Amino acid sequence: MSTIHKTFVDGVSLTGTAQVLYTAGTALKGTIEKASFYNSHTSAVTVQMYLVPTAGSATAASNQIEKKVLQPGEGWSSPNMAGHLLETGGTIQATVDVNSKVACRITGYEATS
Repeated sequence: MSTIHKTFVDGVSLTGTAQVLYTAGTALKGTIEKASFYNSHTSAVTVQMYLVPTAGSATAASNQIEKKVLQPGEGWSSPNMAGHLLETGGTIQATVDVNSKVACRITGYEATS
């Protein structure tokens, strides 16, 4: 088994529709190290983050891990995302209530299974 440090998401601008930001590839497991966000809007924006198992969907009832209101100009790193493991095919997904105003960066580790 080998492990590499990796940038899963680098500066992606989030949208109002749940978007897949990272998928743990075939025979890989991903572990989130840090997930950071920045609101460039002049108003508050709500960010929702999901850890979705293979063939699942981003729903608050089943797999929402974080919901945070970012104030204008606020940068923030999620304490609840760090350390979570994604099995092969699992995804990190996100949505915001104002399109293209929040940038996201997520780093972590990928290990062969």
